[in-house]
Amino acid sequence: RWAAKEVGGNPEVALQFFREIAPDARVVFLVRNPNFIVRSILLDRRRKGVRLRLPQIWNECREAQNIINYAFHHALKNETVVAYEHLTANTESEMRRIAQSLDLPFEEILTTPSTLGVPVVVRTSSKATQKVFQPESDWRKDLYSDQIRSIQLSQTLITKLMKNQFVPYERLLHELSTRSRVSNSTS
Repeated sequence: RWAAKEVGGNPEVALQFFREIAPDARVVFLVRNPNFIVRSILLDRRRKGVRLRLPQIWNECREAQNIINYAFHHALKNETVVAYEHLTANTESEMRRIAQSLDLPFEEILTTPSTLGVPVVVRTSSKATQKVFQPESDWRKDLYSDQIRSIQLSQTLITKLMKNQFVPYERLLHELSTRSRVSNSTS
């Protein structure tokens, strides 16, 4: 067994590469609200003493939205797709679903952030805990006002520029919930 984590960039290129080196591999595609992805990046950079400018924030917003678009248009058909919000709210049930999709036995360690089965504090975590914690309810929390405006401006531009390819995150979540209900009723 082998696992790899790809964060950011073009998901199609990353998955194509994985498919070339492991054609029979199964993929778990994790999605998260794009605003929270960008918030997490901005807060992580702040902890490291780096402040992103508008073009960099725009790029992070665009990449985060590209992941949502790809998940909706492609990954839902072929991969196990998991919403971060569902994973943090219902960790055990989501991990049981993921383990089942990978034909792995469920083990309690799957409900704890770990590396090779050893509990860890996630490097980019804003809290020093080895437990799964609930995300903030408002993506604006702890951001500077110019960062909030930059994200909002980026969202407006991305929505217009992506036109037919743009998928609101709520639409992806709705599709995941619909598929989950259908799957549960047939099992």
